Parts: sequence; C-alpha cells; structure tokens
Amino acid sequence: ANAQVAAQIAAIEAEVNQSKSAQPNDWSLHEAEFLIRAANRTLLLDKNKATVKALLMDADKHIASLNDPQYLPLRAAIRKDIEQLAVLPNLDTDEIILSLMALSQQVNLLALPQKAEYSSNVVEEDKTLSNEVSDWRENLYKSWLVFRDSFITVRKVSGPVEPLLSPNQQNNLKQNLALKLQMAQWAASQQSATIYMQTLSDIETWLNQYFAMEREENTNFLNRINELKQLNVAVSYPESLMSLAIVRDKIAQRNLP
Repeated sequence: ANAQVAAQIAAIEAEVNQSKSAQPNDWSLHEAEFLIRAANRTLLLDKNKATVKALLMDADKHIASLNDPQYLPLRAAIRKDIEQLAVLPNLDTDEIILSLMALSQQVNLLALPQKAEYSSNVVEEDKTLSNEVSDWRENLYKSWLVFRDSFITVRKVSGPVEPLLSPNQQNNLKQNLALKLQMAQWAASQQSATIYMQTLSDIETWLNQYFAMEREENTNFLNRINELKQLNVAVSYPESLMSLAIVRDKIAQRNLP
C-alpha cells in the first residue's frame, strides 16, 4: 500500500513538474493569442495598419521564444498577415478631412460671374459706301465694318458691373457648396468612396457652371478638389487575420485553460 501511495505521489509530482516546465510555453502562447486578437480588433475597428503590424510582430516574438518547430505554420501565418497589410494603400482620411475643412472656409471668397450694363445711346458709324473712286480707302473701311458686325457684336460698357445672381441666390449657392464639402468630409470619415467621389464631382460641376473660372482663386479651388479625388478614402481590408484562427487552434490542441 505504501508503495502504491508513493507511486501515486511520484506521479503527481511528475505532473506538477511537467506543468511548471510547460507554464512558460503556455504563457507565451496565450500572450501571442491575446496580441493577435488585439491586432484583429484594431484592424476591424480602427484600420490602423501600423498598430496591427506592431501587435503581430510582438506576437511573433513570443512564438519564436518557444523555439518549437510545431509553431512554424503559426509564424508563417503571422508573417503573411503582415505582408498582406503592407501592400494595401494607406488611407488619407485625416488629410482629406482637414483639407475639406479648409476649403469650406474659402467658399465665401470664390468669385461669381458678373454682368455689365450696356449703353443704349451708342453712336452708330456710317457704313454707306461712296460712289467716288477717291474714297476707296473709306469704302474699304466701311466694308470691313459691315463684315465685322455680321459676326461680332461690340458694345460699350457705360454702367457698373453687376453680378448675374441676386444676393440671395449667391448666398444659397455658396451655402449649398459648403454643404457639399461637409458631405464629402462625412463620406471620407465613413470610407464611402462612392459618395465621396460623386460629391467632389458635383462640386466640380457647380464650380464650372456657376462660378467665374477665369479667376485664379476659383481655378486653384477647383485644382485642389481634383487633387483630393486622387487620395484614398477607402481600402478593402481582410475580414479577419489568418493567424488568429491558427493560434486559437493551437491552444485548443494543447487543452489549455
């Protein structure tokens, strides 16, 4: 009986010693799983590639410390996750939103087309041709006037230049343009590329249709809108990290608590 008890005690002590020796490995694997899970959550919620990469590299260090060939597939999956993120384009959300906010403050400075009051008492030049041969120079000039007037209308400005739109129409137009810029900001924050691109295209159309695009400030505004269309507002990220499923499978295989 004593021998049997001694054997049982020895077996228990052996299991305890084995558990103690395995504990560092178990802890490293758990720590790696926690880091990969945090990386996956960061990928889904924040889309911060730099943070995801840092978490995955830290997890790989824990796995590497185990020095066990059975974890090479897990390390390969971590590396593949890192490389898959590396080739994705960077989001330009912050730059886009800040630029659109700055452009919103410039809307009131944009110039609108102007119209002119034309004189109603313009003196018409005599275009009647003379029958005298000596008047050939004058007849040639009058013939030119007739030809010119058939293609070109020349009017003299006698009054002040006035806007084509009333003040209320100008205010509504610029307010609507500012709203479009706000909508583009919202689309960028939501990574809605379709709405973002359509909104900027609408802004381009309005600028060309309603504003005086011969003015430098308007041209610069339009050029900046074109530049913003080239920035990345949305990126197709993977739905989940490959390494997350593998590390959880490894933990399940070891029957870790």
